[in-house]
Amino acid sequence: MKFKEFQLLLEEKLSSYELFITKATEYQNEKNKNRPPKKRWDEAKVERAVEGMWNQLAENVYNKVKPDAPVYAANIEEAWDKYMEEKEMYESLNDTIDELEFD
Repeated sequence: MKFKEFQLLLEEKLSSYELFITKATEYQNEKNKNRPPKKRWDEAKVERAVEGMWNQLAENVYNKVKPDAPVYAANIEEAWDKYMEEKEMYESLNDTIDELEFD
């Protein structure tokens, strides 16, 4: 499975995806407030930073799952989804995001 497909799977399956985006946005906005006025980011740049944070988290998970995930299957997305459910990865990720605090 390619990374972008995996990322979309996470966005669809994780009940805490929106919570991550909310927490990351609050974190980036708080960082932005502490910048000098002339160096503050516009909303689009804040959104890109949040997207980058999500991409990094998804990539870290992908790199941990990829070595052990099914390689050959008629429907690779379904196979990876089943693998992650069996290993309770969605539940673990949801718990991690629920407890996540950015400093």
